[in-house]
Amino acid sequence: MSGEQKKCYKCEANAVFICKTDELMVCENVEHLTEHLNETNGMIHHEMCKLGNQFTTDLGDAENDQKMLIEVGVPIHPYTFPVSCLAIQGPSLFVAEKDGVSKFDLSTKIQLWKAFTKSTVWHISLSPDGSMLALALDDGFLEILNPTNGIRMNSLKPFTDSSATIVSFTSNSNYLISCSSKGYLCLFNSPSFTIFSSNSLYNSAILSSSTSQNNRFIFCGASTGEIGVFNVHTKQTKLTKKVHKSVVTSLVCTKSGFLVSAGIDGMICKWNSETAEFIQEICCFAQRIYSMTLNPGSQEIYFTDSKLNINTLNLETRKTLKSAKIERDMVSGIVFDADRNLIYGIFGNRTVIAIQPSTFQIQGFIGNTGLLMARTTLDKKYLVCGFSDGWVKFFNLSTSRIDHEFYYKSGSEIFNQYEELGISIEII
Repeated sequence: MSGEQKKCYKCEANAVFICKTDELMVCENVEHLTEHLNETNGMIHHEMCKLGNQFTTDLGDAENDQKMLIEVGVPIHPYTFPVSCLAIQGPSLFVAEKDGVSKFDLSTKIQLWKAFTKSTVWHISLSPDGSMLALALDDGFLEILNPTNGIRMNSLKPFTDSSATIVSFTSNSNYLISCSSKGYLCLFNSPSFTIFSSNSLYNSAILSSSTSQNNRFIFCGASTGEIGVFNVHTKQTKLTKKVHKSVVTSLVCTKSGFLVSAGIDGMICKWNSETAEFIQEICCFAQRIYSMTLNPGSQEIYFTDSKLNINTLNLETRKTLKSAKIERDMVSGIVFDADRNLIYGIFGNRTVIAIQPSTFQIQGFIGNTGLLMARTTLDKKYLVCGFSDGWVKFFNLSTSRIDHEFYYKSGSEIFNQYEELGISIEII
């Protein structure tokens, strides 16, 4: 940050923190910081970051004239906008939000950076070689970012009169796939990003997509229940037999040559991913299916439903192996992390949770639904934050890291855990 040194809103000391929501400056006095958080009920806590750790870059996009703001090292990040999609690469988790995309370190849960966009982010995808992060935006644009630092590498406009709803790469990284809210499919050569093919599959939104293991077929699930198929070799399109009665929410291609589809109608179906022929209905549930992910090392899929359940289904036996209710809110957008043997999902549209697949126990949160309380400990070492999703977190004011976190169901449980740690809390 350049120019005149900013002063704290409460005193004449130099400001250390800035709240971008109202450009309010706060000094390093933790009482001034927490006083402001308490006055606002924590609603703007997500925008608080240290001065000097943010910069704006204009990447010279003459067509869109879009600037992206990158935040670096922001330690506390309750989401303020709905989360739409997740992507995992090694030790990093990428989270698509309404106003941009964030990168988190999975071991520390620290937000490494956030890239802001001018339009809502509906979907994100990483290239198989990890060199590109693609974003599908509501205004029809695709943004290509550097996953390391969040800097924009390219901007594409495949759709002029509709939103970009899906973006992905083929497993050989030869093509970038994009789908729209009006049923269009546009493929770009990668990494040159010249258009390979543009087709209209149907007149309804494409809300899910998957590519066959041999990269020959691209499958697109529609909001009306159809599944469109694009043959990369011949550039021809067709529609499969209509099996689903409404929105196809998830499509997954397996290594064994099958396409698995799931929908709002509660049906999970199996298809031949090499011929696009329908094989069988695996099962049909009374509740809506919101998202589905595959464990690539087994014949098991995990899916979430409208009854707040997460379930395991064996594709060969067609039996549900396990089902558990996730308390408080719906889980969607789940992805399986083979490196850590965890399922990551979007909890209540705002928080990312990690779930142990064998027990369905919640392992931890990244982000929170909303800050309800912020207090400092008597020794001024921690900022203690209570969140509306049931978690209390201790942020170390010296290291900007989460040192302790508890999930609670009653106030007495919170204070019992504090006492076990030998921590005294100042109640204001």
